[in-house]
Amino acid sequence: MLSAYAPFAMSVASRVSGRFVRLGQDDLSTVALLALDEAARSFRPELGVFPAFAREVVRRRTIDYMRRQSREGRELLAGFMVAGNDQDDDDRAGRAPPVQLAITELAVREHQESQLRQHEVLMFSDELRQYGVTFEDLVRSAPSHRDARANCLEAARMLAANQVMREYLRERRRLPLRELVERARLGRKSLERHRKYIIALSLILMGDYEYLAGYLEPGPGQAGE
Repeated sequence: MLSAYAPFAMSVASRVSGRFVRLGQDDLSTVALLALDEAARSFRPELGVFPAFAREVVRRRTIDYMRRQSREGRELLAGFMVAGNDQDDDDRAGRAPPVQLAITELAVREHQESQLRQHEVLMFSDELRQYGVTFEDLVRSAPSHRDARANCLEAARMLAANQVMREYLRERRRLPLRELVERARLGRKSLERHRKYIIALSLILMGDYEYLAGYLEPGPGQAGE
């Protein structure tokens, strides 16, 4: 079972970390496999479906690992800056002052965030393909009017917030149209016309797409907030 789900665990760890995680090639792949084993040992049917449960366990353990790494990095940098401040002026000659170090660290973080954004787009593109959707499809299927886009986003939020509809989308790779017709402001024809667009919005809301989620328009009652 673990070997069958190993690529899935690598995919989740990649999405959360913002870099490709390859099986057996770095520490994060080990973290993901241990998390997968933890999920397999602790899973019970009443917790839902195993893939969704395993995804959450791997996601949490990956975040925990990254936070530890980040904290250790900050402590190392702080120790280096303190050590530099403790030296005499003559000893510090030719060394970068703390302000320059802080600016350098900020530049590195901005570069890393840029890479994370690019990687997030690649991961999202890969996930979309599993649903038969491309970015070109999204351009063609996106509503032209703001109100229609808002209604599509509302439908996607309803889907993402409902466990039954989430599982339907994940397992069948299509929208739960009957449930959405009953709940959303869009009729069946509109839902079918904008199907790919709503699927994409739902995947962003359901996934770990921090940067892409920031581009979503505010929902009803949130405009101007």
